[in-house]
Amino acid sequence: MKEMESIIKRIMDDAEKKSRTILERGQRAAETLRAQTKRRVEEEKERMRQQHERAMSLMEKRILATARLTAKRAYLEAKEEVLNEAFERAREALQNLSAEERSAYLAKALEKAVGELGRENIVLECAPQDKDLVVSLAKKMGVVGHVQPTMRSSLGGIIVSSKKVGQRMDLSLERMFNVKKMQLREKLAEMLFTDGGVDAEQ
Repeated sequence: MKEMESIIKRIMDDAEKKSRTILERGQRAAETLRAQTKRRVEEEKERMRQQHERAMSLMEKRILATARLTAKRAYLEAKEEVLNEAFERAREALQNLSAEERSAYLAKALEKAVGELGRENIVLECAPQDKDLVVSLAKKMGVVGHVQPTMRSSLGGIIVSSKKVGQRMDLSLERMFNVKKMQLREKLAEMLFTDGGVDAEQ
C-alpha cells in the first residue's frame, strides 16, 4: 500500500514538474510574443506617424507654394493693370502732342530716313492731320517725292519708302508705341518665372 502511494506520489510530482515546466515555457513564449507584438505595434505606429508627418509636410509645402504663386500672380495682375493705365495715358499724350512737339518729332524722323534712304524717289506716308507739316518739312530738306496722307493711325509719324533704294522705314508713333508696349509686357511675363520661381511640388 505504501509502495503504491509512493509510486503515485512520484508520478504526481513528475507530472507537476512537467506541468510547471510547460507552464513556464508557455509563459516565456507568451511574454516573448507580447514583446514582439508590442514592438511591431510601436514600429507600425512610428511608420504611420512618419508617413503622416511627411504627408503633412508635403501638403504644407504645396499650400505655401500655391499661396506664393497666387500672391505673385495677383501682384503681376495689379502691375499689368497699372501698366495698361500708363499705356492709355501715354497714348493720349502722343495723340495730344503740341504742334511744336509733333513738328520736332517729324523733322527728326524725316532726317533719319533721309540719312539712310536718300532724298530722291521718296514716298512719305503720314496721317491726314500731318500732311501739310510733312510737305513743308520735305521741301525744307530737299526731299524729292510725294506725300500720301493715308496712315490709319491717329498717333501720326511717318512711314518712308524709297523706290530708288527699295527700302521702307516705319517711323510712325504707333509702331514705336507698340514696340515699347511689347517690351514692357515681355518683362512682366518673365517675372512669373524668375526671382527664384515657385515649384508647387516642393
